[in-house]
Amino acid sequence: RVDPMAQFRQQQAEAKREMVEEQARRSYENDLIAIEEGAGPAHLRDRNFWMQYSRGGLTIAEDPSTATVRALNEAGRAALTRNVGDLTKTADYFDHRGFSAVDAERLDWASVGVNFDAIAETMQALADNGLPPVYVMMFDEAWRFIEGLFEIVGPILRDEGLELESSLYGWALEVPELDAKKGEKIGQNFGVPHRDLSYTDSHMADGASSIISVWVPIRDATLDNGCMYVVPREHDPLFAAVEDRAHLAPHTERFPWQYARALPAKQGSVLSWHPNTIHWGSGCTTYADEPRKSIAMAFRVPQSRQPMPEKDLRSQRRLPFTKAEIQNGLSLHERVVFCTRCVYLYKVWHPTFDGLNKEKLGFGLN
Repeated sequence: RVDPMAQFRQQQAEAKREMVEEQARRSYENDLIAIEEGAGPAHLRDRNFWMQYSRGGLTIAEDPSTATVRALNEAGRAALTRNVGDLTKTADYFDHRGFSAVDAERLDWASVGVNFDAIAETMQALADNGLPPVYVMMFDEAWRFIEGLFEIVGPILRDEGLELESSLYGWALEVPELDAKKGEKIGQNFGVPHRDLSYTDSHMADGASSIISVWVPIRDATLDNGCMYVVPREHDPLFAAVEDRAHLAPHTERFPWQYARALPAKQGSVLSWHPNTIHWGSGCTTYADEPRKSIAMAFRVPQSRQPMPEKDLRSQRRLPFTKAEIQNGLSLHERVVFCTRCVYLYKVWHPTFDGLNKEKLGFGLN
């Protein structure tokens, strides 16, 4: 029998939770708007503020155009993938199975000035100070990493004119504690099997992919520290079934658990999947040598081939970055805006922005 008072208390608690989340969202959005307009906390526009979190020699050049791969070592672009060979087989695998991987052993990241140990240590320094790990994108090396990805991802998506969505995110997991809300902290794992988008929203009318999700472990991703899992396309009966109510809620019914595949990967490997491929990140265990750190993003075909939907443009607050924009270097202001937007975009995973050091950022969250 339903207890009316218990039901009432539950409704009250839910209403209070929603009110707190809405207040946090509005407050953060106000800070974001101020930053977008060139106002907001002045110290966020000071490179010295960010450099205090640099580890392993990460830099923020006074002139960002001098710190790109194109400026420093144009030949490095070819060297990055010289051991990869023809990516056509990788693209075919991606099309047929819904995911793919380019192993780190085949990539020469040093040739484009990318040091994943330094990036990982900087992500940890940010997290230790209550700053979201995605703010590692304040540093030049992180953008050289993105610049290099264009050379790898373009052939897999079969479009060299691909563009980077403004929806990048970074994770720095923690060794687990007995805390039910641990997953709601900024930069922590989201462990529910899900699709990022429907089949329709990630494919063109002819069935070709229009978007590719890319996930890169900044530290080795293992079975113990939180590797990714996917359900291969051939074992997903709802892969393209947009009319089915479970298409965007795949964990609720008829989930093919027996076909899930773990994707352990070495630091610097490039994993990719269709946005409508079922995937999820696993949590870090107490047996891990080091918690997983990773960066994920989405690339899409150019606007000339398929314009970004209006709803995505509203949520991301700008058009995707072209390769030329990345090669020209983003200014300090553009980087602050980018990182702050990315945190806001992922608010569904941390609705009260738990773990964010508001004082350090100068934000007015309640």
